[in-house]
Amino acid sequence: MKTLKKNPWYVAAGCFLQMFLGMGLCSSFSMMLPEISAHTGISTGSISGNLTVAYLASFIVSMFFFKPLLRKFGAKKLLIFGDFLLMFHYILYSYAESLWFLRICGTLGGLVTLFACATPVSVVITNWFVDKRSSVLAFIMGGYGFGGMIILPIVGRLIAAYGYQVAYRCHALGGILLLLVTLLMIEDNPEKVGTKAYGYEKAEEIAAAVAAKKEKESRQGGLDLATARKTPSYWLLWVGLAISSFPGVAFRFYNGAFFRGPIGLDTVTYSNWASVLSVCIAVGMILMGVMADKIGSVRMVVLMHVISIAGYACAIVLMKNTGSFALLLITVILCGMNGPLDNATAPYLIPEAFGRKYYDEIIGSYAGAMMIGNVCVPMLLGNIISDGTAASFGLAWEIIIGFSAVAMVILLVGLFRGPYRKQYLALKAEESQMKKSGAEVRKNV
Repeated sequence: MKTLKKNPWYVAAGCFLQMFLGMGLCSSFSMMLPEISAHTGISTGSISGNLTVAYLASFIVSMFFFKPLLRKFGAKKLLIFGDFLLMFHYILYSYAESLWFLRICGTLGGLVTLFACATPVSVVITNWFVDKRSSVLAFIMGGYGFGGMIILPIVGRLIAAYGYQVAYRCHALGGILLLLVTLLMIEDNPEKVGTKAYGYEKAEEIAAAVAAKKEKESRQGGLDLATARKTPSYWLLWVGLAISSFPGVAFRFYNGAFFRGPIGLDTVTYSNWASVLSVCIAVGMILMGVMADKIGSVRMVVLMHVISIAGYACAIVLMKNTGSFALLLITVILCGMNGPLDNATAPYLIPEAFGRKYYDEIIGSYAGAMMIGNVCVPMLLGNIISDGTAASFGLAWEIIIGFSAVAMVILLVGLFRGPYRKQYLALKAEESQMKKSGAEVRKNV
């Protein structure tokens, strides 16, 4: 075991399992929502307020307490704390009968996603990998999608056979596996086990490459945060990103109530479709990046929002044609692929609007915008869909379609008014031409 823990890839495998189990279990709330409502008699809209308090708790703790705790205790101890918190809060969920009790569970759930999943895991990988760090991180974060794909069908069958309370207690047992993964496979840094990070021998080379890249970006120019905030583009993008997050959040939060209610799927069938939805969300993440690289940010914004609008339109039509397998499949694919709109759009827009020189400080200032949907969607839609009828969901999805259209327009205006956009496009065209020239030279050699 000690020898294995010196292997960076063993630690990476542990981090993948942390994301796979942790986020896979946490992604089941939409599935649990109608079950909790049926058992307690509390409307789905009221229970969904848990999502608001969860994200508020996560946001507040991450802003004011997470970094000091990380410096004091290290990532592994925070993961262990998150694992225990996960087990405890799922046990509480299995006994919650009142709204205030559910709110406590929701608050703890927000802390679980902060301490048991992505943020500490990313710190561990940063410490263990000098080379291939970005690739390893991307693969590990993919554990979220894989976790939902595998775990949700299992949860659906547990609910169908034993009820959601037993399923939640099984979640807690899953937390024991998560704890074992943390204890046996993860270390804060390689120095603790007497070894060095993967690619340490390339540290100087990589550092030089990073410095050269930053120097190039600095020469290319860009606006700092203070200057960017003085431009209309900054605030247009802020508002646009906040509203754009609504479509991805809405379907992620309420797909369980939608498919179990107006569409009439049984628990097991719905859990299978929830698995497909998880895959489509992952595909949407990849597709967004590919589109931004291949066709540019403007067309990417348009296509992603068209996908969102089309997905919710299909969902409305599906309620009148619940027996159509093809329409159900299209709805799941499109509404899954629009999922990344809730938090993944900003990195593709900021360089084009403001340049890359001060990218890190500007992207940090948009964190609040990307959190807005998680906080506001339950407050906006909760009361509307409380009765779980087709009419209620039809109105809710129409509202989301409206927000998608408005967000697309605001984002496009913000991009077109970006003070650095002309320089960015000129530099990109120049880089593209240089690549073509280099390819032609190699071809002729």
